[in-house]
Amino acid sequence: MIMSIDQSLSASGVIIWDKGKVVNFTVIKTPPKEEVIIRIHKIRRELNFIIREYNVTHIVIESLPFGLNSTSVRPLAALWYFIQDLCMRECITFSESHVTRVKKNATGKGNAKKQDMIEAMLLDAPELHANILAKGYKKTTGLADLADSYWIYKLYEKEIDDETK
Repeated sequence: MIMSIDQSLSASGVIIWDKGKVVNFTVIKTPPKEEVIIRIHKIRRELNFIIREYNVTHIVIESLPFGLNSTSVRPLAALWYFIQDLCMRECITFSESHVTRVKKNATGKGNAKKQDMIEAMLLDAPELHANILAKGYKKTTGLADLADSYWIYKLYEKEIDDETK
C-alpha cells in the first residue's frame, strides 16, 4: 500500500492507495495553540497507526516549499523530517516531488491555487471528490489538503510510468 501525504501542522491530507485505487482517506488535524513539537508528535503517532493498519510500504510527499518565509518553513521542515525518520524506522520507502511539479501536473501551471487543485481533482476523480464532500470535508477543513495529496500520488504514479517506458 502507498500513502500520499500533503503534510501540514494544521491539516495533513492522507490518502491510502492500493494498485492505483483509493482505499481510504483522512485529514489529521492539530490545534494551532499547541506547541509545534506536540503537534508533530500527534501527527506522527496518527501516521504510525495508519501505516500499521494498512501495511503501508511506501510514502510519497511534497518537498519543502523553501520559497516561503523561514518562520513557516521551519516547523514544516521538522514535520517533514519526522515523517522521513518514521519511514526509516519502519523500513518504508520514501519519495518526494517538488510542490511546483505537483501543481503543474494537476493544473498545467506550477503556481496553482488551492481552488485550482480542487477543481482539477473534481475533473480527474469526481467520485473521490464526492466521497470527500460526503465525509464533511470542505475547502478549508480538509478538501484542499486531500486534493493536494491526490495530486502528489498522481505525479508519483506518472513518474513511475515514465521510468518503465
